[in-house]
Amino acid sequence: MSTAAIDQGSVKTPVGRGQVIAWGVWDWGSAAYNAVILTFVFSVYLTDSVGADLPGSISANSYLAWSIGIAGLFIALLAPVTGQRADAGGHRKLSLGVWTGLVVVVTAGLFFVRDEYSYLWLGLVLLALGSIFFEFASVSYNAMLRQVSTPDNIGRVSGFGWAMGYFGGIILLLLVYVGFVVGEGDTRGALGISTDGGLNIRLIAIVAALWFALFAIPVLLKVPETPGLPK
Repeated sequence: MSTAAIDQGSVKTPVGRGQVIAWGVWDWGSAAYNAVILTFVFSVYLTDSVGADLPGSISANSYLAWSIGIAGLFIALLAPVTGQRADAGGHRKLSLGVWTGLVVVVTAGLFFVRDEYSYLWLGLVLLALGSIFFEFASVSYNAMLRQVSTPDNIGRVSGFGWAMGYFGGIILLLLVYVGFVVGEGDTRGALGISTDGGLNIRLIAIVAALWFALFAIPVLLKVPETPGLPK
């Protein structure tokens, strides 16, 4: 990022620590989708359980790759436009709230994906939509870095957000593994959740949705909205 870009968008004096923490906490919560849903838990459930008996020569892994690829195309085409409109209109924080809310809704909707191949298509569509909404939210979130940092500390604040996302993902993964996954037989995890219909994994989607929703609240309350660009 150039110095000119930083000077144009960043505040000149340090903001309160509360705003910086609130901004970083969003990254902590976002790991619920990025790590738990998209990378380590639900995507694996889709390919290894939901699509395990999928008829035909095309595997569930291939369908998953295609759905994420299509989502990536939409992201590449639309994310810059949505970000520019949010900045120009002075509703960056509103955009963050809307896109985050949609990610939460889609994540919760994954609860309805049972471990039968007829539910694979629902899971793939929801995962693709969630990926699109998540990247749109990330555009607004990353742009807000300039609101909670100065040219002098922007690197430290950015690193703080990255660390929050990293450790948030690790902690939530450990929690859902111990609570819902570990073990063998018809019930799993320390909570003894039934595996019937993939219930233990489907409940992880609800946990992830609640986790993201909870930790998205501080940035929406603490960091002020930015004015729009002059016309």
